[in-house]
Amino acid sequence: MTHIPAATRESSRRLNLAEKALLKQMDLRPEERVLDLFVRDGALDEYIGQAGLCGLSCVSDSLEDVYALRETMPGCDINYSSREDIPWYDETFDKVMLRNISGTKEEMLMMLDETVRVLKCGGSFYAALNPMTATLTNLLGLATEADEAQMLNASQWQEMLESIGFIHFATRRVGPDTLMLCATKRGLEECGEMLA
Repeated sequence: MTHIPAATRESSRRLNLAEKALLKQMDLRPEERVLDLFVRDGALDEYIGQAGLCGLSCVSDSLEDVYALRETMPGCDINYSSREDIPWYDETFDKVMLRNISGTKEEMLMMLDETVRVLKCGGSFYAALNPMTATLTNLLGLATEADEAQMLNASQWQEMLESIGFIHFATRRVGPDTLMLCATKRGLEECGEMLA
C-alpha cells in the first residue's frame, strides 16, 4: 500500500471515513486512469487531483456539481452525464470508484454494465456502502424505490457483479456504517474467452 501524500491546498471539506477507506483500498498510482462515478461535493476528487495520485475523470448527473468541480479543478476530465450512460470509450479506466449508492436495482445493474464496459480487463471496481443506514431507513419505513440499491447485502452485490463479468469479489468493514466492496473485471484470458 502506498503512502497518500497531503494535498497542496485545503479542499472544501475534510474527507469522511468512506472516502479515506477508498483511497487506502484503491492504492492509486500516477500512471492509472480512475473514474469517479458520483462526484458529490468533489472533496475526494479535489484531494486526488491536488495530490496528483492518478489521472482522474468524473461523472455527475448534477450540472451544479460539474460546474463547481470544473472551477476548482480546471485540468480534470469532468462530464455531465448519468452513471447509466458513461461517455468514455470501452476499456478506458484502470479503476472505477463509487460512493453514495442510490437508485433501483435495475438502475444499479445498468450502471454496473457501463462500469464493466469502460473498465480495462483486470481493472478494479470499488464501492463504499452504508448498509446500517439503509437498514435503519428501511426499519423506520422511510425507504423508497430509489433506496433499493442501498438495501442489497454483500451476497446480493457479489451475485450481481459476478453476473456481469467481475471476479475476485471482496468486502471489508472499515467503520460502524461503512463496508468497502472490491471486485475485479475478468483478466485478458477471460475477456478474450467472453468475446469469442
